[in-house]
Parts: sequence; C-alpha cells; structure tokens
Amino acid sequence: MAPHIRVESQGVRYTQEAIEADYTYNTTSVWRDSKGTLVATPTATTYTFRTMRKVGMCGVSGCLWV
Repeated sequence: MAPHIRVESQGVRYTQEAIEADYTYNTTSVWRDSKGTLVATPTATTYTFRTMRKVGMCGVSGCLWV
C-alpha cells in the first residue's frame, strides 16, 4: 500500500471529495513592431486542477459463448 502524502502549499486545497491545486503558467510573447523594435509582453494563465480523492469502480463484465 502506498504511503499517504499531503502537500502544504498556498495553492493546494483539500476537500472531502477532491484535491484542488492552482497553477500559474507564465510565458512571454515577443513580436517586432512596425519600427523594427522587439516588443516582449509577459502573460500569465492560471489553471485549477482537481483530482478526485475516491477511486471509482471500473471494470468490464460479460460472457463469451462459443
């Protein structure tokens, strides 16, 4: 059996049903304007990931007749 792990972070929340984590993806867009100057614009996109804490039942049942 795997050990229990708990993450202590400002961006992580635990509920009875799920573990939610916020992640900010930082990137920079660069282009050349009409005067030939390179212009860099930083952007940030925030994502929220949710992982369900209870493992669902998954399976296939069936019969095969030959």
